[in-house]
Amino acid sequence: MNRRPKQTQKEDPLTGCHFNIKCEGDIVFNRVTQRYFQGFRPEVITLAWCVELRRELTRKEIQRLCSGG
Repeated sequence: MNRRPKQTQKEDPLTGCHFNIKCEGDIVFNRVTQRYFQGFRPEVITLAWCVELRRELTRKEIQRLCSGG
């Protein structure tokens, strides 16, 4: 018996991850969730690190998270 729903789309690897964000002026936010990005403009963020995936986010990923998508 299959209890999991069928996946129609590829899952987003960033869902459920925690991030360390470094902004202009050397302001750092540690272990924040994806929801926290929605209050930022992408050009203010100088570095974003995904804790679980152990890698730096690309500019496209940062823009997508800031737009709420």
